[in-house]
Amino acid sequence: MKLNKKRLFRKCMLLFLLLFMLRTMGYDTEPVAAASVQEIQPMADKLYWRYTIIDGKQYKRLYNSTKHKWVGDWIPV
Repeated sequence: MKLNKKRLFRKCMLLFLLLFMLRTMGYDTEPVAAASVQEIQPMADKLYWRYTIIDGKQYKRLYNSTKHKWVGDWIPV
């Protein structure tokens, strides 16, 4: 009886190790794709309205936070 349990245990361990080795070998064989400039897709600029008060009047101006530049002039609200 002990001999059968030992054989069963050894077979299970061998099967487990083989499955583990095959699973990890699959990851090693796949090539890793390097990022290239062609894979980068352009995105839209992020535009926000900025507000201020000049001489008691409120004004707004569009700001491009992607390029860190103002777009247009101050306009009254």
